[in-house]
Amino acid sequence: HLGHPPMISELRFAKSYSSVWRGLAPTMELFVRKANLRLYSRDSSEMTATSLPSARSMINQVAFQTVVNVRKLLPAGEVLSAVQDPEYLRAAELGLSGVELLDEAGVAEAGELAVRMVQRLFGSGLGTVVLSPRFEGCGILNACFGDALSSSGEIIELKDGDRPFRSYDFRQVSIYAALQFNSTSQAPPFLTIVNSRRGISMRTS
Repeated sequence: HLGHPPMISELRFAKSYSSVWRGLAPTMELFVRKANLRLYSRDSSEMTATSLPSARSMINQVAFQTVVNVRKLLPAGEVLSAVQDPEYLRAAELGLSGVELLDEAGVAEAGELAVRMVQRLFGSGLGTVVLSPRFEGCGILNACFGDALSSSGEIIELKDGDRPFRSYDFRQVSIYAALQFNSTSQAPPFLTIVNSRRGISMRTS
């Protein structure tokens, strides 16, 4: 009796299993280099960050969670101003970490990033956008949650670090696309990776 194979997350699969990915997408690294050089779109100017690099991950998480929380609570027309409110930002931080880790500058930076996220997700002609969409698992992959899914089926992932796009970013959205196709028999029309901190995005079909 061999039992069931262990289930893994989409992030682990995207960042590991190099031999599998070489077989599935042998030209991925070349594509990513071209994406970082010239294939991306400029959506806005780059943010001027005042926070320490070690705080950026938490700032990014707080920004997105604030957008998710406020979008559930308020009408669409009030979201843009509300995501800058320190009260909503602190509530998101406490929900994520249980303590206040960010200083006032970090909270303000999270608010600025949240505004950019709202403008990109809800003000760029994507139609209705669902935040934190669930993708049903398949095989060894657990069910998982992406960042955003438009009414047309476009999968949007937010990567807001101070770095270029990486191959596992594209692997991750490809996994979501495969899971979506497996459960709905419909392929997403586009896969999009957005870096609101850097003000760029990459959209591919």
